[in-house]
Amino acid sequence: MQPIDLDRAARSLPKNSLLRIRRGGGQTVMVVSGLVWITQDGDPRDIFLGEGELLTLDSPQMTIVQALADTRLLVFAPPGATQAVIAASAST
Repeated sequence: MQPIDLDRAARSLPKNSLLRIRRGGGQTVMVVSGLVWITQDGDPRDIFLGEGELLTLDSPQMTIVQALADTRLLVFAPPGATQAVIAASAST
């Protein structure tokens, strides 16, 4: 079995860009490098993740991830689940 190269599997988010995750409950966001701000629809918390940190999303609603610096991150879906990541876009 080949080891997974996590850095090659990671998505790049330029500073100020957004990543939308639909139906995010159970998915895990892991920051390989950089810094992100995460907000989950209906959740009043502001969550900040830096290099090496991760968060398992608990809201079944839309989640927004904003890169506060050039960032590389991974989004893992739980076994058997369909990943619902919407393409990253530039923030306006």
